[in-house]
Amino acid sequence: MTSSADSLWRVLLVLGRVSNLPTVWSNCLAGYFISGGGNVLELPRLLMGASCLYVAGMFLNDAFDAEFDREFCPSRPIPSGGLSAKWVWILGSAILFAGLSCFMGQRSTTVALASALAGCILCYNWVHKKSLASPFIMASCRSLLFLTAASTAREGVGANALWLSLGLGAYIVGLSYVAKAERQPGLLRYWPFPFLLVPALFAFLLNDGERFMPSLVIVCMHLLWTASSMQHLFDNKNPNPGKCVSGLLAGIVWVDLMATGGESLQLNLAFPMLFLLARVFQRHIPAT
Repeated sequence: MTSSADSLWRVLLVLGRVSNLPTVWSNCLAGYFISGGGNVLELPRLLMGASCLYVAGMFLNDAFDAEFDREFCPSRPIPSGGLSAKWVWILGSAILFAGLSCFMGQRSTTVALASALAGCILCYNWVHKKSLASPFIMASCRSLLFLTAASTAREGVGANALWLSLGLGAYIVGLSYVAKAERQPGLLRYWPFPFLLVPALFAFLLNDGERFMPSLVIVCMHLLWTASSMQHLFDNKNPNPGKCVSGLLAGIVWVDLMATGGESLQLNLAFPMLFLLARVFQRHIPAT
């Protein structure tokens, strides 16, 4: 019985790609504090809602892709018999509803953004195997998550939050095109890679004055980590797109830290911890 329960938990964790949750939390913290923060007691509800929407999206991703996975990825939970497609649909839908309910009763902007995020998640899962433009939909999901978090803060969605959400979205576009190369190398092109550098450019433009030097340090850390991750892709002897994608996914945390400008000691400690947590999780649960 214990072994069966452990196996089921493993299936659920793999379905939810929970190793990426620290990057969801960093998106929320960055958006929230960039927009002035507020009552920190509201943070648990924000983090719970965002986590549910992300996990629901991952469950539904496998549900939408069940037929594809049976042919090309038989080790995924549905084709391998870990959980039936019916139950994945039910659980994914229930978790999506739970995530949305966390944002109900908040300001109208928050409800609208959270609802748009849920719609974007469904749209991505529906078309991502059919369209080369799907990375832009995935990027929209992360940008909307960032803005949803910003909308719950004291100042709401301002110009900085909008620009920084676009920087995050650009990074996700580059990352997503690299991820497409994991199983479809022919799609890989060099042109998406500059998208990974857009957040660093925005950090330079938006973090001036006293925030410039801390921001510069974080930008350098981000660029070093991005280069380190990309080398797995261009290793002539043993290219490993999977390791590259996992590294870039964890690198979302550095993108979020860049957005904050590095002026908060608490955030400067919290974000590296989230990065390490993501890397530890990735050792046990696949990130993709």
